Amino acid sequence: MRNHKLTGVAVALSILAVSTFLISGNIGILPSSVSASPSLQVAPQQVDVSLEEWAVTPGPLSINAGDTVTFNISNVGRFGHALEVSGNGIHGHSDTIGGSSTTTMSVSFEFSGTYTILCPIPGHEQRGMVGEITVGGANPAPASDAYMGIPLMRLSPRSGTVVPGASQDVSLTLHDFTLNAGAVGGANVAGEGNWDLSLDGQSVASVGTESFTLEGLTAGSHTITAALRNNDGTPLDPAVEASATITVATQVDIALEEWALIPSALSVNAGDSVTFNISNTGNFGHALEVSGNGIHAHSETIGGGGATTLTVSFEFSGDYRILCPIPGHEQRGMVGDLTAVGANPPTEPDAYMGIPLMRLSPRSGSELEGGTQDVSVTLHDFILNADTIGAANVAGEGNWELTLDGTAMDPLGAASITLENLAEGEHTILAALKNNDGTPLDPPVEASGTFTIVPPAAEPPSVGDSTVAPGVLAGLSVFAVLLLGSGGMLLRRRSRI
Repeated sequence: MRNHKLTGVAVALSILAVSTFLISGNIGILPSSVSASPSLQVAPQQVDVSLEEWAVTPGPLSINAGDTVTFNISNVGRFGHALEVSGNGIHGHSDTIGGSSTTTMSVSFEFSGTYTILCPIPGHEQRGMVGEITVGGANPAPASDAYMGIPLMRLSPRSGTVVPGASQDVSLTLHDFTLNAGAVGGANVAGEGNWDLSLDGQSVASVGTESFTLEGLTAGSHTITAALRNNDGTPLDPAVEASATITVATQVDIALEEWALIPSALSVNAGDSVTFNISNTGNFGHALEVSGNGIHAHSETIGGGGATTLTVSFEFSGDYRILCPIPGHEQRGMVGDLTAVGANPPTEPDAYMGIPLMRLSPRSGSELEGGTQDVSVTLHDFILNADTIGAANVAGEGNWELTLDGTAMDPLGAASITLENLAEGEHTILAALKNNDGTPLDPPVEASGTFTIVPPAAEPPSVGDSTVAPGVLAGLSVFAVLLLGSGGMLLRRRSRI
């Protein structure tokens, strides 16, 4: 009898342990429907959230008021993403992480209700990176007129932004605060008001809308500050402010034509950001590329009479190249020099390799005749070395891998390879730079495209050509004899008249 009692106690303890283990999220509880009991929860609830272009996965979540949740965030996309949780006085946001990176964020949900989760990177929410958290329970947030939460403000542009021209839109994203242009100067209302915009310490405007355009900005660094205000213009208590430092680029005009850059010699200051105002005064398509000391920037291609801009930040002093990257245009004279004046030269190449850049040939969309095709890469700030394939890694050195229609080939240490026996139809190629040991660069450097193999153009047959059937030749010969005979008879008849 005593043994049965002990067994019952052991079973009860086991059930309690397993229940606690399940509730704490230590096995695969699906995050799309998560709930936990605060009275039994020992550690923060674990919720996995993945971010990619353009989705937050999972979408809606369901948890309980009073829970503390740790979001395990993974970026499975290619661009930088972050996670923000807001609503009912809560505003939490994670670090911004690059592709294939992870981070965590813990949030305590005091009130039941609906919360928003999104990626706060500008434009990502609008593209679909947004979802909801439904917090269950019987503890709703107080009414909005009694509980406004903590006003939160996010300022755009972000600090460090390079502004290409003399004007810039400044905008706010607000939570738990309402802008009211019609109430500026009126009586104060909790959670309502306007904002003051300052440029380089001087107040510019009191703004009742979410955006304002600064005009007449001069080249160089500027500090913009936004501060929330009550309707009567007094600051909130506690103050809610955000500031950012922006750089307005120096303006440089450059013309492209057959076959020159005008001017072909430029000088800027190291540390400057420069906006090239590019005009095509020629007849053919042209573009502008700037390279050197770790910089490789190029504009879009524009046709004759077109215009575009390209903004480049010159961190280091030294010499740079400017050219038209359209094949053959550099060789015909569309090349020049740019000097960044200053005392901040780049470090030695073995310590500073810049940002590897790769261009793939043939271009995507090409139609090519025959079953043989050369595939090549043009590289900047990366050296191919066939002798070090499989060896220890060296910064800025390695090989490349070519994938044809999903099948990877052996590592390549030369800049080109000839593909043979290609079948007619469309083919897809992908080139990826690799370290000496075969691992991909971080971040990856890849280029891809498609091309179509078409049959060679047929040549018209000629008499005596072996492709003309003998029967056709015989028929032509008989026709020629008859024609000549009839011609002779006609001549004889005319001679008798």
